[in-house]
Amino acid sequence: MYIYNITFAVEASRLEELLDWIRTYASAGLTRDGATSPRLTMIEGSPEEETEIKSVALQLEFASLAEFGKWESSAFAPVMQKYSVDFAPEPLFFATLLRELPIR
Repeated sequence: MYIYNITFAVEASRLEELLDWIRTYASAGLTRDGATSPRLTMIEGSPEEETEIKSVALQLEFASLAEFGKWESSAFAPVMQKYSVDFAPEPLFFATLLRELPIR
């Protein structure tokens, strides 16, 4: 199995706007063409580590690399292009493809 992790970084003042955008737009646009099991996570620090930047990750699962490739060419680009417009002037994100390995 493959897990695609998309981490978004926004100013703390825009966190709720980002969460709403992911829940209403991004998850619907990205959960198709083989992408399953969406989950949303946020980096949590201690109160003394409060920062002005918040990081939120959307993770999707893929059964095969072929399914990921199909999805990437059909779903990923349009959604991230909209993110770039909606969260301008600094639409920060990075994405990582992970392959699940057996623990033993």
